[in-house]
Amino acid sequence: MAKQITIREYDFLHNNEERNENYISSKNFEAIEKFILSNEQAIPYLKITTKKGYGKVLQAQNYVGTLQTKDGTTIEILPKIQNTDISKSKEMLIKMLKTLKKSPFKNFNMAHLKSANIPLLEVFIMMFLDALSELIKKGIKSDYLAKEENLAYFRGKLNIKEQIAKNSIHKEQFFVTYDEYVNDRIENRLIKTTLHYLYEKSKINSNKKRIREYLFVFDEVGYRIQLKLIFLK
Repeated sequence: MAKQITIREYDFLHNNEERNENYISSKNFEAIEKFILSNEQAIPYLKITTKKGYGKVLQAQNYVGTLQTKDGTTIEILPKIQNTDISKSKEMLIKMLKTLKKSPFKNFNMAHLKSANIPLLEVFIMMFLDALSELIKKGIKSDYLAKEENLAYFRGKLNIKEQIAKNSIHKEQFFVTYDEYVNDRIENRLIKTTLHYLYEKSKINSNKKRIREYLFVFDEVGYRIQLKLIFLK
């Protein structure tokens, strides 16, 4: 099972095997260090520094959220709130997110947090699934899509040019153009691709069960889209 480490703002991670608390493997330590050095945008989140008795460490900055390494190790960074334990810090973070104006977390049901051990990533997945549930209740988007096909029956409008080119021998076929009402839209493909991604990341059975149910709703929708192409349009 993938490892999870929970720290607070300004706490640090280390790869000193003699000390257990906040320890990460040298492989992950080096990978994160390399990422920080090659990405200026990572500087506000983690800083490379040194600490007596540990040597080189990775210190969290003024940032809360989750980071994940290639081997699946999840690092949670929670708010540093005086006189509160880890579980309370997580609860306070969710409450703060719920108060944000136009926050996607505003309607999150705090009853989901029955266990303080629920990883923050799983909480974010729950929030996404809650929002998706509301969308599905309203109905996912569908639209008319123009199609051209060579059919054994007549439908829509006959494409004279293609009919002559393709069916001069096969008189029983019709090369037609027609509109079909489908839900295979870019927005729905994006949602389905996200659901597949979250299914691989989630470790909680309740989340995985909900994802399987919602994937059934998007059964006729394609996925594994090229996100960069979509957002560049």
